[in-house]
Amino acid sequence: AQRFISQPSGALAPWFADLLSDSSESDVIFIVEGHRLHAHRCILTARCEAFRGMFNSSMREGSKACQEVPIQEVSYGSFRCMLQYIYGGAVQVPDELAVELLGLADRYLLDGLKMLCGFTLRSMVSVETVARIIQAADRWDVPRSPLKQHCMSFILANYEQVVTHPVFEELSSSPHLLLEIARAAIRILAPATSCAGTAPSLRPAKRPRHV
Repeated sequence: AQRFISQPSGALAPWFADLLSDSSESDVIFIVEGHRLHAHRCILTARCEAFRGMFNSSMREGSKACQEVPIQEVSYGSFRCMLQYIYGGAVQVPDELAVELLGLADRYLLDGLKMLCGFTLRSMVSVETVARIIQAADRWDVPRSPLKQHCMSFILANYEQVVTHPVFEELSSSPHLLLEIARAAIRILAPATSCAGTAPSLRPAKRPRHV
């Protein structure tokens, strides 16, 4: 599934979007995974606070030289999606890029794009994905999207399936999240299990050994 979101861009949005594929007037080139992405400092600084801080000094000095900027630890697909959002005010986000793009939007202070990623990730929550998504929501704090709470509710509603699934072990790197889940589980599940003398456990199920 893919989602759209728009930022206020007026009648010039299609023109800005076309500029992204036009390298003739670009004055900055991002190098991402060996790919070259041509862009324009005037658009980047007008639409993105993080780029404004990055490029304003060179613009004040009147430099017209085309600047190459290497981008590390980001996929080409995610960075291009972010530029499409900045230029055109709307973007399609493939599910497989949603978590990475959420982190990228946080890094470049694009709250509208973070909100889009939050909506997309919410639609992706499942037993197999909830551990990774709740970690992303906790780390990057999606604005106006109750993504983390949605993940928590899903975990509690599907408790046995989630905590016994192998991917739940990914949360071992986030002990504070495990503690939040444990407290929520005790509040909701303990009354139902007290009669049986058991309490909810967050320990991953042991895998059977084959002799």
